[in-house]
Amino acid sequence: AAYPADFGPSLPRTPLFKTIVYAQPGHACAPLVNAEALRGNIALIDRGPRDDEVCPMPNPYFANKVARVQAAGAVAAVVANDREGDLVFMGAVSGDQASQVAIPSLFVSKETGDKLKKYLRDAGGVLAQIAAPAGRVPLLVAGSPQHGIASHSQWRFYELITPAGSDDIAITVAPDFGNPDLFVSIGSYPDSLHYTWSAEASGADTLTISGDDSNL
Repeated sequence: AAYPADFGPSLPRTPLFKTIVYAQPGHACAPLVNAEALRGNIALIDRGPRDDEVCPMPNPYFANKVARVQAAGAVAAVVANDREGDLVFMGAVSGDQASQVAIPSLFVSKETGDKLKKYLRDAGGVLAQIAAPAGRVPLLVAGSPQHGIASHSQWRFYELITPAGSDDIAITVAPDFGNPDLFVSIGSYPDSLHYTWSAEASGADTLTISGDDSNL
């Protein structure tokens, strides 16, 4: 799985076929010693590390890492998580170089990053394809106040983040038990009385939000 950054250009519609090159150092928080190898290729970068001596602020910002490999001539960047867990959203933050990023980039899991590094070690090279998916891929981020599996008559909240686009967005909830309903709102927590969209069928629910919905 992968998720595109919210800064820089969108993933290309025409597939980009290039060799993946692991940045050195991998965290790209310092001058790159393999800048020549990165030129014209896709840079693989590590998220983090959470060490102020190794990677002092603002170097850990996603956009700053991508900007550094861009300056070396990379045509795209893949940022791999340095810890287990869900994908994270690579957005711009105050003080970063997001406005200078002119190459597409995406975030992948630690598992995917580790596999790419293994292929690079074992095979000596990886030819990758980067392209925009056929539709928008929403990112669900678990939010407060409810975490974990919702019990009977409880709520579970998520933040839904989608890239820009005009195609439809489909959200499906499938129960392990019971009869869940799905409520979505913009800018606030929804409930059964206050929401923008809902799906309240018996069993699994699928909510489709039209790309031309006036509420978007």
